[in-house]
Amino acid sequence: KVEGLEIELEVIPVIDLYSFDPWELPDKSFLPNRDMEWFFFCSRDKKYPNGFRTNRGTKAGYWKATGKDRKITCRLSSTIGYRKT
Repeated sequence: KVEGLEIELEVIPVIDLYSFDPWELPDKSFLPNRDMEWFFFCSRDKKYPNGFRTNRGTKAGYWKATGKDRKITCRLSSTIGYRKT
């Protein structure tokens, strides 16, 4: 996705992650998993138009950023994203 390539089999859905509460996420996953872990692609909306902060508000509260960022790399070892643990 980062490199703009067409993906024939979509196994990781693209959703507006920050608009959902945690208990809504299992239904959004394409691959049911008994573990409490799902994967999604999402873009990050800014809280303020000229700011750097991410808008993490949901209907019932907000997402709290915890844990440290872990790099996601491609075959060529370049960083293509981050994930929280």
